[in-house]
Amino acid sequence: MQSSTTTAVIGAAIGRHLRRLATALRDRRETTTRSLAERCPHLTVRAARPGGYHVWTSLPDAVRDDEAVAAALRHAVSVSPGSAYYLPGGPNRHLRLSYVAAASPEEIVRGVERLDQALRQLL
Repeated sequence: MQSSTTTAVIGAAIGRHLRRLATALRDRRETTTRSLAERCPHLTVRAARPGGYHVWTSLPDAVRDDEAVAAALRHAVSVSPGSAYYLPGGPNRHLRLSYVAAASPEEIVRGVERLDQALRQLL
């Protein structure tokens, strides 16, 4: 009896946790894509999947992802080069932006603003 009760309580808690997590991830994804559209118009959002942790963007033709990553780091923003997810010699004009570790939606907005400043220096 005790085992059944424990399983039911844990099952309900996990369900609530997963619903909260899904809502938080959706809100962060929407904050990221909205901020990119409003504050970083030279990036094109290519993929922002429901339930995911990342947004994929394409860079302007004049900017390589390694240059963009270095510029972003100089502005205290960490992004991943898309080329790290392809075979050698593959595309090098994409960034993968993670929103899952940000402390708040406001931090995401500030990060996108700093990324915009970094990329403008490369254009």
